[in-house]
Amino acid sequence: MCDKEEETTDHLFCCCETISRVWRSWCGNWSIQVALPDSLVSLLHIWVNLPLKPSLKPIWIVAFCGIIWTVWLQRNEAIFKKKKITGSFLLDMAMIRVGHWCKGNWPESFVYVNEFLCNPAGTSIPKKRSARPMPGSWTKPPDGSIKFNVDATVEGNYGKAGVGGILRDHRGAELMKFSENIGLSDATVAELIAIWRACQLLAQSNWDTNVNHIIETDSLLAESWIGNPASCPPCFIDLVHKCIPAAKSANCSIRFVYREKNVTAHLLAQEGIRRQGKMVWVATPSNV
Repeated sequence: MCDKEEETTDHLFCCCETISRVWRSWCGNWSIQVALPDSLVSLLHIWVNLPLKPSLKPIWIVAFCGIIWTVWLQRNEAIFKKKKITGSFLLDMAMIRVGHWCKGNWPESFVYVNEFLCNPAGTSIPKKRSARPMPGSWTKPPDGSIKFNVDATVEGNYGKAGVGGILRDHRGAELMKFSENIGLSDATVAELIAIWRACQLLAQSNWDTNVNHIIETDSLLAESWIGNPASCPPCFIDLVHKCIPAAKSANCSIRFVYREKNVTAHLLAQEGIRRQGKMVWVATPSNV
């Protein structure tokens, strides 16, 4: 790959200056320093025995395979198609490959690939929970509370997007609904916009300010970033900073909920993709 030494397996995957930068850059994303050996077998032994959190271990195992496979494919491109390959290009290709492999292997636990690329260090595989709720099993809020379930839907990784939400009281009575086309977006931005819209509607409404206001989203990242903006990647921070004061103005708390408990909001978001504008429905006193 570097054209400086005769190619061997160990040199190609470990000792080559270009490849060694890929390994170090991957580790640097997690602020981990690894002394690279001159043997692929030794590197594998070091890699699988790194003192990582259990939630990170699966990603790193996939990463080892993903980096090796990426190096091999790009080595062939360099030899047979005379392409110039840089360390930064190799790292980008490996990150994308690892993100897609992890998402394919853990579709319910792993973040969207673009979120992984923006913030790899903040990504992990949560411990699998034994019991997921039944689809449609909405949970009522405590007495004296109203709850806005919100969701977003995007066609593909980046495409037409809709947001939607439904506000209910502790009896399950519907107080407000919204559904909106937000143009082109990725899933993370759309989820944050859904939360922001719900906060705005709550702040503008005449619902009793003495009751607890709750917003539930099935985006664990959005919920965690609003609660701890320091953990948010720079590419999403502007929107997170919009959500925080909006939630404060609406006097509401943001909570995570499983997708199965967010079915109605999801349907409203799907409808939003096909809308020409916004739909907001507010119950009259006789409806509540």
